Amino acid sequence: MYSNRAHEISLKTKEVYLIAFSYRLKGDIASSRKEYKQALDHYEHSVNYCNLSGVNAMKVAAMHRIAKVYVQMGRNDEAIIVLQKNISEARLFGYRDELERSYKVIAQAYQAKGNSSLAYDYLQKHLVLHDSIYNAQNTSELSSLRNRFDMDMKQAQIELLTKESALHQEEITRQRIQLYALIGGGILFLLLMIITLLSNQRIKRAKSNLEHQKEELARKNEEIGEKSNELIRINATKDKLFSIIGHDFRSPLQSLKGLLELIKYKNLSQQEFAEYSKDLRNKVDNVYNNLNNLLNWSVLQLQGIQTKPAVFEIHALAEEVCNLYTQVSEQKNISLMNEMEDHVNVLADRDQIHLVIRNLISNSIKFTTSGGTVKVYGHTVAGNELEINVEDSGVGIAAKDMDKLFDNDSLWTISGTNNEKGLGLGLRLCKEFIEKNNGRLAVHSEPGIGTTFKFTLPLSTGVRKEKIQEAGYRVPHSQMP
Repeated sequence: MYSNRAHEISLKTKEVYLIAFSYRLKGDIASSRKEYKQALDHYEHSVNYCNLSGVNAMKVAAMHRIAKVYVQMGRNDEAIIVLQKNISEARLFGYRDELERSYKVIAQAYQAKGNSSLAYDYLQKHLVLHDSIYNAQNTSELSSLRNRFDMDMKQAQIELLTKESALHQEEITRQRIQLYALIGGGILFLLLMIITLLSNQRIKRAKSNLEHQKEELARKNEEIGEKSNELIRINATKDKLFSIIGHDFRSPLQSLKGLLELIKYKNLSQQEFAEYSKDLRNKVDNVYNNLNNLLNWSVLQLQGIQTKPAVFEIHALAEEVCNLYTQVSEQKNISLMNEMEDHVNVLADRDQIHLVIRNLISNSIKFTTSGGTVKVYGHTVAGNELEINVEDSGVGIAAKDMDKLFDNDSLWTISGTNNEKGLGLGLRLCKEFIEKNNGRLAVHSEPGIGTTFKFTLPLSTGVRKEKIQEAGYRVPHSQMP
């Protein structure tokens, strides 16, 4: 293996920097193979040699990798300790890239520990620094593209003038050859024809090259325009998202502050406290769900979420989610029913599907009035997929708003029947997570009647068709659109 050979050479040279680098390289290879104990050993050797040589940049990079392996091993407390030290050193030496990476990993560690507040804080720091680095890189790239475009235009003009001069000179030569042909006879005339043919071929090649250069310049100009539009779209989405966060997160926190003030000065009766607490609990739950969607969406945009398919029973998962919303549905006098059958397994990422069903049930409750129903049920599609339906008897969705549900270019939100707030990210996350798990998402809605969201998941290969039919599932003739 090349890494082992490089390590042997570095040991022979006794160059401390090379030895530290070779240990880090071996750690990267072990980590990619999920050999985490070996990876930690190699990275720690790299840190020790970095301390000997005073190479701070490589040391910070190696410590970041140690923390990342700890997170992958589930040792989040150790990862946080390493990252806090690493963040201090990265700030001290001005290593912006390593500081940005450390913010991201420590946010993942706190999220895994269930500390969403600190996870959110560090994720915000990561996003701000990432945007700063990303904008600087894009500015440099745009400047480089403009300079290259100007140079290409100048080069094209020079080549065009050169070709025109060459053509002019060739015309003079051709006229002289014609004169010589008249004097010299047939042989010189034949020579003239050959030269003329060669000249025409050169002209065609020159024109072809010019056309190619024009097309290349047009393509580069189009790339610049696309990158500019993408930056505008990203900034618009970011601005709208922060505007929604600032408005919808502030209200529940102000309500909580007011309730605490009343409790402090003992201005509430027991009955008033119970009523205010119930309303505040709903608002806090809504904020928590929105914050969870925001964190998942942010990590997804940074390509930090990996789908890990596993076999699990869908009824148990649906029951788990329904239990989370029992109190909310009872407060709105809504009947919440889990009609999924037992003993049916699917192959998907359980955490991602948990989020999908949670968002769909939350939306159904949000847009269903008192006395309504929300139910979860399913059936097989073509024998190898399970179609899961979340159906409500709510207010429904107008036809003109259907296309806005999954629009990636805008954030579309409306308030629920009790003025519940949302960020417009839930359905977008559902669609992306379902597609990551080899499924499809569709929606059918009629205003005033209700809405049904349905999505497919692959059935586990270990579940036989007979077992599914015994459990009460049917195989419909038509597939879900």
